[in-house]
Amino acid sequence: MAARHALLVISDEIYEHIVFDGARHLSPAAIPGMRERTIVVNSISKTGNATGWRVGWVIAPAVYTPAIRGFHDTMVIQAPTPLQRAAVALLRLDASAFDTLRTAYARKRETLTRGLGRAGFAVSAPEGAYYLFARYRDVPGLGGRAPMEAALHLITEVGVACVPGDNFYATEGGGDEYLRFAFCRSVPALEAAARRLARLSLTSG
Repeated sequence: MAARHALLVISDEIYEHIVFDGARHLSPAAIPGMRERTIVVNSISKTGNATGWRVGWVIAPAVYTPAIRGFHDTMVIQAPTPLQRAAVALLRLDASAFDTLRTAYARKRETLTRGLGRAGFAVSAPEGAYYLFARYRDVPGLGGRAPMEAALHLITEVGVACVPGDNFYATEGGGDEYLRFAFCRSVPALEAAARRLARLSLTSG
């Protein structure tokens, strides 16, 4: 489609190493004929557990780099030198380090998925990234609430933070039955969250 319609593809590959069940990320730039029409955006935020650093990079055909550099210089100027050096160190790690990362996140995914399921949420394990989209309509105490109300109830009454699912839909009514959870925290923290979520199955509304 991109080649047929002369489209430029912008690929956000920040979760390239956080994939599960034997899956591997394939960049569009690696597909024959796509390198000259693909701009890859990435950062160390997720892979390096350094979200607040805001250190990343763009890989693009040479024809586009002057405009990208000009925009970047106007908006950001540059990342601090020590953080750039840390990014270099991360990128030089052996591939086994990223396999370890995947294994750790797979365990976290299982911990939260199991905890949500036991609390009454309908949830499918994601194939990548570290978020779970969970349907809460059949969860005692939450089912009759709007997404924002349900999220606030979980924070104030249960002690588990999440994000309203309708934040991720442009259409009205989309995501009205869902909440989004993240499993980037430690396993003990996720186990504690699962125990707190279990209280929901004991409530009557």
